[in-house]
Amino acid sequence: MSLWTVLKERLKLYEYREALILDKGEVLLYGEILNKAESLAIQISMTTSPRSRIGFLHSRSYTDAISTLGILAAHCTVVPMSLHYGILNCCQVIDKAELDLILSDLAVLPPEIIKLTAKKEIKILSFHDDAVSTPSKLLAQPEEEMAENELAMIMFTSGTTGSPKGVMLSHHNIISNLADIADYFCLNEDDLILICRPLYHAAVMTGEFLHALLSGCKVTFYDDGFNPKRLLSVMKQRKCTVMCGTPTMLYNLSVFRKQQDEISINKIVVSGESLLPQIADRLLECFPGVDFYNVFGLTEASPRVAYLEPALFQSKQGSVGLPLKSVTVNICSEDGSTAETGQIGELMVAGPNVMLEYWRDKQLTHSKLVNGYLRTGDLAYKDEDGFLFIVGRMDQMIIRGGMNIYPQEIENALLECAEIKEIAAWGRSNPKYGQQVCIACVPQVKGQLNNGDILAICRKKLEPYQWPDEIAIVDHLPRNASGKLLRKELYSAMCDLEDRHEKLH
Repeated sequence: MSLWTVLKERLKLYEYREALILDKGEVLLYGEILNKAESLAIQISMTTSPRSRIGFLHSRSYTDAISTLGILAAHCTVVPMSLHYGILNCCQVIDKAELDLILSDLAVLPPEIIKLTAKKEIKILSFHDDAVSTPSKLLAQPEEEMAENELAMIMFTSGTTGSPKGVMLSHHNIISNLADIADYFCLNEDDLILICRPLYHAAVMTGEFLHALLSGCKVTFYDDGFNPKRLLSVMKQRKCTVMCGTPTMLYNLSVFRKQQDEISINKIVVSGESLLPQIADRLLECFPGVDFYNVFGLTEASPRVAYLEPALFQSKQGSVGLPLKSVTVNICSEDGSTAETGQIGELMVAGPNVMLEYWRDKQLTHSKLVNGYLRTGDLAYKDEDGFLFIVGRMDQMIIRGGMNIYPQEIENALLECAEIKEIAAWGRSNPKYGQQVCIACVPQVKGQLNNGDILAICRKKLEPYQWPDEIAIVDHLPRNASGKLLRKELYSAMCDLEDRHEKLH
């Protein structure tokens, strides 16, 4: 069974329910969404053949949504793109995915993309909403069921650690993950989910948009740049009941949240980066009565792997919970054995949600898919109750004088200090110790702290082997469109500053 077959059944079932609430208050029913998707599928089928790889590059999440459904209805492979991640990222996706067609609602595509598509002879199909409104019953197309192990989407990673990688997800990968999500995260026709991140993310595509459609609830999009006051206003105005976001995004919302303001939000899903205890406490305080779900996943797992139910959000702070129903996890120690309770090792994931492979990269696929498990590259441990805790990335671990140092432990400890707003830690090569510890700090108040103050805090909060060798005070830490810390960009900027400093002296 294909993903489109599953979606179409629900779109028909909920035909007269409200589906999408657009910017100016327009309402589209589920039946109208079905008509638009099938009408777009007809246009696609007249332009390219089934199983083609089709990218979309739009100015609105609404057109992303219709394009996703239309591409699936045309029995083709969805390849999302987003200008939020820059033109270079889009060009890399276009080049690597070897696209057959691009859908776009942009009046004029960026010149770099025009040049690349012309060079590669990629077709462009302009998206016009009026042109995808013809009732589907007048444009009936022959049904061709796709096998569940066929390719449904190529989701490219955001490229925060290098060039984006194409993750190949089958129909079965996504359907199984949607079933697991529905098992613990229940939405209904009374819910209105606010989607404020691009569908370029697997977490947004699967965990928010597709799950919402299968649940029969209403969906609305927020496409403006991140502005906490504006976002809170939209939540209140549209009477949203559900939203998902990163801890950074939600913390910034909490800063501007006034308790007297009435909002309808009753469920919030937290994902995308580590949830610090102080941020969790802040969210509980500023959003009383809301059910918080702390979840974990990665694109290669379609993406959801584990979840922490609201009842345990406070008592199991820092945990991403238990594996989904059809997912198996293992913590693997350095010698390859299963780690003991409380022992840190690499998180391994197995299940029907794990990707087929990486697009056009057999070597990387073989290094990541080992003995039926996906090597996540995440360092984690289980507590005595079997709950998962993520402590960082293997490629970010600092080895100093033979001691393993986890940047996230340093960051968590220092963020307990009220004078520190943001912190990032990383390692840099050192001929004497192997690596040295570096940190970049954003004070709550500019000019409030100097390097001596921060070092004093470190000596109070950290073990001696974790004390930093280098400290940089900065105005902000670089983050991508979803709020994730761009560690590689930060490290490069800090190295560049150091190099210039050395040349000046």
